[in-house]
Amino acid sequence: MIADLRPYAEYKESGLPWLGTVPEHWELIPNRGLVRRRKVLVGNRHSEYQLLSLTKQGVIVRDISTGKGKFSSDMGTSQEVRDGDLVFCFFDVPETPRTVGLSRHDGMITGAYTVFEFLGKGSREYFELFYRAMDDRKLLSPLYSGLRNTIPAESFRAAKTPQPPPDEQVVIVRFLDWENGRLERAIRAKQKVIALLNEQKQAIIHRAVTRGLDHRRKDLTRTTRTTVIKCNPRQRTKQNRSNSTTG
Repeated sequence: MIADLRPYAEYKESGLPWLGTVPEHWELIPNRGLVRRRKVLVGNRHSEYQLLSLTKQGVIVRDISTGKGKFSSDMGTSQEVRDGDLVFCFFDVPETPRTVGLSRHDGMITGAYTVFEFLGKGSREYFELFYRAMDDRKLLSPLYSGLRNTIPAESFRAAKTPQPPPDEQVVIVRFLDWENGRLERAIRAKQKVIALLNEQKQAIIHRAVTRGLDHRRKDLTRTTRTTVIKCNPRQRTKQNRSNSTTG
């Protein structure tokens, strides 16, 4: 599929150490012109919000009824997240599985995260996909600061993001939605096959160790002997000598 993606006729240097070249007609816009940081603490109203979490699957609603996982002792310090906001984790970036997500929920998230509202220039979905691609390979290391490899919010706002024309951003997002969906379906199908093979393996092991094997079966004896010869060099040498003598 990657081989089918035709390159553009002309490219230019982006000036960004984590990016390299970009198509000539794409703009490079500082993030401060694309997103605005917003931090609204929920305070005593925290019971009115659902708790959100940033995961590999994106920003999800967290089920607090199970009691699993860690929770802030003071929910009032959580911050508001709106549908369409971008949530970033700017600390311990190399160790964090996913550091960016586009929220499709209204809710709240702990104050350790950084919330941005999109300013409407271009596609927020493209913006998220671009930084997911950077996050997958942890390419934003030039922005790290301190022992915890933190990206200062102001450094991120000063960094530039490539911006294709709006209609091109829509095409890119639609293509990736379709392609990712196709790959996810293929992965699920393979996982089902793997699960069935694992069940078969477990059944064979259980049958062999609890019911035994009929060692008198000629096909089983031949298969076992062939396996032993293949795995044992000395036995393989003896077999070759026997064959040459017989010949």
